[in-house]
This record gives sequence, C-alpha cells and structure tokens, in this order.
Amino acid sequence: MNKNKLLNATVFLTLIILVCFGTIGGCGNNNDNDLNGDTDTLSTTLNISNEGVATTVYAVFSPESCTTISDWSTISCTSGDTTCTTTTNSSICSFPIAQGDICTPLLQADCLTSINFAFDEEVVTQPCGITPGTGPSLAEILINGNDCSKTPGCDSPPCDCADISLVQGYKLPNISMTLSKGPTTLGPTSGATGNQNVFGLFPVGCTNCLNRDGCPCSIDCNDTTQCHQGGTPNDPDVPCQASQPTGGTITINILAN
Repeated sequence: MNKNKLLNATVFLTLIILVCFGTIGGCGNNNDNDLNGDTDTLSTTLNISNEGVATTVYAVFSPESCTTISDWSTISCTSGDTTCTTTTNSSICSFPIAQGDICTPLLQADCLTSINFAFDEEVVTQPCGITPGTGPSLAEILINGNDCSKTPGCDSPPCDCADISLVQGYKLPNISMTLSKGPTTLGPTSGATGNQNVFGLFPVGCTNCLNRDGCPCSIDCNDTTQCHQGGTPNDPDVPCQASQPTGGTITINILAN
C-alpha cells in the first residue's frame, strides 16, 4: 500500500505524516466520521499488553480522529485505572504501563479513529526534529476506515488497518501486533535492518513499503536495500500493513527484550 495516500489526512505532523499517518493513510482518507450510516454499532477493542519492563505509552492522535485524548481520561488496566496525560504537544498524551499489565483504552464506535503509538520515548513532531533513522518504533492503527480492504485481511469496509512503522527509526522496546479477525501477527521488530520480509512492518525510511518515496530528512532515498522486495507499492509480495473487519480486537504487544 502506498503511504502517500494518507498524507492529506494528517496535516499537523510534517514528519509524522511521512512516517505515521502516511503509513495508515491508505486505510481511510475520509473526512466524514459517520462511515456506516446505519444503526449497527461496530466497536473495536484495543489492548496494549506489556510483556517487558515498565514503560510509558505515547499516543499521537490524528486531527480527524473521533477518539480523542479526552476519551482517555480513564484507561482500564489490569493493575488499576490510569490516565493519559497531555504532553507539551496537544495532540499527544502519555500513560504508564507496568510490567505484565494489559491496558484497554476506549475507542469510539462507528467513526474514524487514527492513532499512532510510541513507547518509552515521545514522538518528535517537527520536520527534521530527529536524526534520521533514530526515531522510536511506532504501532499505527486506523479504525473504521473505508480503504483498509486494500490490505490483506478485510474484503470490504468498514475495516480496521494496522502496521508497525520504522520509517522514523527503530528503538527498543520491540513490539508486535495481533489482529483477532485478520492476519494473526504483524512484526515483531528486532532491529533497524533485516526487515525486508517482516509482515506488517515498514522498514526504516521505507515510506511506501518497497522504496523511500518522500523519505524523512537526510535519509538516502535512493537506497532501498532495506525495504520490502518484490511486487508493487500497492501490492507488495510481503505487505507492510494488514487489516480486519471492524469490530474485532487489536493488540499491541510490548515485548520482553
């Protein structure tokens, strides 16, 4: 899937647009949050499971997301409720997650939700605000999208789309993602290189899976050796994204390193 299809969906984070919302962008560039137009309630569950050491979760909300920071004033975790507190960036909030904990932030039903997650380090949102390739690993979700059917797992909308993005860079902790109604496992991450055949993962700098079209500042956009190989950006042999019908469960796994 071409990450550039989502660039116009998120205008507040220039670097993040290339890295994060650009990744998920093919899943649902739709400004109408009422995607279904019916009375059925389609509610996806999000779990964040920490198999590693205690860390901090940073959530970056797209401007078009109907789920907002205010919805996460109380987050249910197995160790007790917590709060996602806004950082110095009004589009980002953070909350602690203990070792062995599972937290389940609320996702609004029947409307478009777009959120990206970093762990242990806040995402830098200014263009060229990081040394290329040294940003945090990201887990990206788009819920109730119209175009996620273009990725493996969902045949027709509404769909949920997910991927792991190393476009900004790779850092610990390692992460993976699981979809209850789609392809089972995305990732895991294991390093900055050697990700050419890792399902559901955009390698470092590889903005549209197979190459570095419009890649982050100062990265060699002509070097595609670490990107996925084979197929086309819209239909790679090893997809960088996956999807499932809306209404299942998405789990982001923070792994023991």
